[in-house]
Amino acid sequence: LGSRLLQSHNIAACIFGGDYKDPLALDTRKMNTYFQLHFGQSASKADLSLTEKYRYHPKFKTGGTFGMNNLQMADKMLTYNYSSIYASNQQRYQLHKLFILEHYLKQFNEETIVPKNFQHCGEPCAVACKKLNGKYKKDFEPYHALGPQLGIFDQRAAELLNDHADAMGFDAIQLGGSIAWIMEIVDAGMIEPRNFGFPPTDDLRFGFTADPAQHHMVDDSMRNAQYAMAVINAILHDPKAAIFRQGIRAAAKHLDEQSSLRPSDRAVFLRHGEHGHMVPNQYWVPGMFSPMPIMGKYYVYYGDEFLAPEQLGKRNVERMVYELFSDNTGICRFHRKWSESITDEILQDHYGLDLDYKAHLYTLARAINRHESAKSRPWCSERNADLLLKFLEYWEQAGLEDPQLQYWLQYARTDKAGAARNYWQVVFDAQQQAFAAGQEQIPDCLTPKQVHEQEQLAKDSCNMGLLAVAE
Repeated sequence: LGSRLLQSHNIAACIFGGDYKDPLALDTRKMNTYFQLHFGQSASKADLSLTEKYRYHPKFKTGGTFGMNNLQMADKMLTYNYSSIYASNQQRYQLHKLFILEHYLKQFNEETIVPKNFQHCGEPCAVACKKLNGKYKKDFEPYHALGPQLGIFDQRAAELLNDHADAMGFDAIQLGGSIAWIMEIVDAGMIEPRNFGFPPTDDLRFGFTADPAQHHMVDDSMRNAQYAMAVINAILHDPKAAIFRQGIRAAAKHLDEQSSLRPSDRAVFLRHGEHGHMVPNQYWVPGMFSPMPIMGKYYVYYGDEFLAPEQLGKRNVERMVYELFSDNTGICRFHRKWSESITDEILQDHYGLDLDYKAHLYTLARAINRHESAKSRPWCSERNADLLLKFLEYWEQAGLEDPQLQYWLQYARTDKAGAARNYWQVVFDAQQQAFAAGQEQIPDCLTPKQVHEQEQLAKDSCNMGLLAVAE
């Protein structure tokens, strides 16, 4: 959206100002009334307990999206342009242990968590979710897409690259997915780098290996960061790389027309309309690849358990409605575990908006879907299909016994492309049914007890992953 605004309309930024101060935000007694009623705690205590992931988790001695996600991903960490999905669980655990726990995350904890280099966004918020090392702000997704996905596992290299990408005006996730794809097809010999103004292959250290100890982590990370910055500069300034300025979808189509090797099969992106595309958020879960009308804003269910595609489609619509609780009222989604419970009450009581907020947002979501859902397009690359197949195999190896899992596994093993298309279609159809069924089918938001139970499940999952690493 930002690129389109700049390229087509010469709009570089929209700036909003003013000195209005909401009296509710200044009235702590009034705010505490809502929290005591629903959570049995003051506003500050409830907020801190329900935003633990984004602040600091004392049990795991880390915090923020970078800290908690890098800790919990374990064998679901995506690296080297998603090619890590082809490795065994044990190989991924080994990479996670050596490269993440003992280096990338360790650096973050020592430089940011231990000295408490935290800030908040400027709002009256106690969470202080901004994790810093000097001028560098550390979040999971940019430091993953422009990190492990490019074979970068060292903070110095990742800082250098993220800072350069940001200064050049790129979205980190979109750019990371595009460069990871470029680096893989260069490394695989599918394109000649000099034809596009890219550095030679000798400057690259790319690709998952069964023995991570063979990598020179710090040196290889810096080489890959330098290579990625050279690719960025070529895309911006070298006419030979002009096709990549149109994004990964257009570039993949162009390269396929020039080669029989189908470089597009290594690309991972979601298609929307005739030209639209998006690199998905950096979680290895089918929800992040769903055909929702708006992607990239967590309007999907992204739990990592296996769900039948019919269930996933329904849960996606539910999450879109509740994510709009935050988005449509200007509340940071890091606070969603409480905001989804009491936002409607605050709107009615404090602002005098006499409406059923869930029904209102369901109507809004359905209107957005009517306008945008027909533009969703099925997955088109082999790598997208493999992400689904390997996710299903992951749960088979974990011992999950589920008829739907077995059905889709058998289908994918006999016709991978067909299974991927049909899985996408079933999710899409289920979403359309949920959008048409009426807001009554959207369940009420989680109670504080359910929030706690979900948090405990996540902790248990993390403990199991850490135990497997130790073993």
